[in-house]
Amino acid sequence: GIGTLKRGFLPESLDAASIEMQQRIKWALDPDNMLNPGQIFPVPPPNERRDASADEASHITLPNPS
Repeated sequence: GIGTLKRGFLPESLDAASIEMQQRIKWALDPDNMLNPGQIFPVPPPNERRDASADEASHITLPNPS
């Protein structure tokens, strides 16, 4: 991961669309924001997290490990 020491450099290494996608994936996989809340991305209001997670979760396809 990027780690808290390097989070300030995230916008220099990724474009805004990539950062937004990472935020949406985080919200989709962690809708209650229990995993490292606020460590990399600011904590959004709960209603925005839940709306994004419900919408995005159906669009995420994980690779088949076999």
